[in-house]
Amino acid sequence: MSTGGQVMAGAPAGWYDDPEDASRLRKWDGTGWTDSWMARGSGAARAQQASGRAPLPGWHRDPADAARHRWWDGRAWTPRVVDGPLFLEKERRGGGFRTLGYALLALFALHVVSAVALIGMNIWAWALFGRWVDDPSSILTGEGELLESAGLLFQVGSALASLVTAALFVAWLHSAYGSDRVDPGALRFSRGWTVGVWFVPFLNLVRPHGLVRDLWRGLGDRVPRSPGPWVITVWWVTLVLARTVAAATRVAEEGVAAQMGTSEETVLAGIERLRPLLWWENVAALGWGVAAVLGAVVVLRVDRAMHAGEHDDPLPEAPPAT
Repeated sequence: MSTGGQVMAGAPAGWYDDPEDASRLRKWDGTGWTDSWMARGSGAARAQQASGRAPLPGWHRDPADAARHRWWDGRAWTPRVVDGPLFLEKERRGGGFRTLGYALLALFALHVVSAVALIGMNIWAWALFGRWVDDPSSILTGEGELLESAGLLFQVGSALASLVTAALFVAWLHSAYGSDRVDPGALRFSRGWTVGVWFVPFLNLVRPHGLVRDLWRGLGDRVPRSPGPWVITVWWVTLVLARTVAAATRVAEEGVAAQMGTSEETVLAGIERLRPLLWWENVAALGWGVAAVLGAVVVLRVDRAMHAGEHDDPLPEAPPAT
């Protein structure tokens, strides 16, 4: 094969004069000509002649429509396009972001199930404690051990699930803040705050709400109009209140347990004092469940916004300018 009278056999892959059109360059893959070409004198052509390399994979202005972007895989255009603004100085949102979102949704569902299970267990415990107080002779060692084991299992499982959820949420938020779909001008805080804020006492009770609100604002018109950003506030307030009620109830229960002693009279008095605390546990559990549902709504809306405007369209021929 030749171009301009020059034999191409054995030539390394690169951009060369197009044998069919002297006004442009064509990509040679080392064995034959490809369908990729660029206008001679363009920014892309100058870059190729200087470096011999094609533009890196990424989103570039679509040569068929300058108002949108098309994905260049490093060698050729793909059918994937995205409408709306992109902030190309930031990272490309990868497939891992959606995976993190799906994992969070699964954990939120687990928290809802756990909340329902805890409420059911507390109702059983409330009835059991009432029977013991009314008739101390009805106390069975097996029932007490079963209740204690169930409570311990739930505490360990809930703590583990909460830890994993928190870690994944931090990773998800950090990834979202670096996305090329988010307007950096709408973000009041740096990306580092998505990780560091959780280690600052008191600030970790308010700043995460601001971080998510800024993310929502940075996605602009990509975010569905309903529900509005109010859902973020309701979600965060519910989560903080549930956490506060759960912590206060735990402290109260530990205080009652420390004063129960070993005599039948003090044990029964302690059990009677524990009964109303079970309902406060249920209030906290209900809060955790509602917060999990609202958290899932936030994650779903952000994920939808991140993928808004993406669709397939016929392929152009010109490579991206650099």
